[in-house]
Amino acid sequence: MNHYDKTAWQEALQKLEGAYAQNTIDAHYRDTRKFVDWCETKNYTPFPLEEGVMIEFLQSMVESLNRNTIDRRLSSIRRMNQVLGFTTQTGEAFHIAHRRMKRSKPHHRRQAHGINEDLLLRAIAAQPETLTGLRNRAMLLLGYDFLARRSELVALRVGDVSFQSNVFADFDGSVGLLNNPSVRSKVSKENETLQQ
Repeated sequence: MNHYDKTAWQEALQKLEGAYAQNTIDAHYRDTRKFVDWCETKNYTPFPLEEGVMIEFLQSMVESLNRNTIDRRLSSIRRMNQVLGFTTQTGEAFHIAHRRMKRSKPHHRRQAHGINEDLLLRAIAAQPETLTGLRNRAMLLLGYDFLARRSELVALRVGDVSFQSNVFADFDGSVGLLNNPSVRSKVSKENETLQQ
């Protein structure tokens, strides 16, 4: 390993104090520590970053880590390189190695399972007989009936819902109607787009 001040990156990390959340700084520390330790086993100088070293580090992570962790580590060591005053220069070779990694580890989004009527009724029945339980039941019913996302439910205000009697000929009770056209479900927005 070439002459390198092993504590320089730790001292440079202190420059980020107050500019980033502590969790971000902690992640930068952990990721940079992993990189520096790996460099020591290979007898490489970690900083300034060299493209060949970054490619080898990237390849060393492909088998054991997921895509998000790899990208976060690469981002952390690039940030540290910049904080140390170096320019991160990566060319086509790194770009190709990174694309190869991304193609070998496809990013699958985890889709939330939909709620059916049986699950809805069980969730409603599980709510306590309190004001909080009443609120929860209302949110569950509104979310189910309007196909609303969490963000759409949270955006609802008392004035967005009104209750009217005799809306349907075969129903004697009052019915809640959504007044605010900006609070609509994803499905209704998609249907409007299709109709245009």
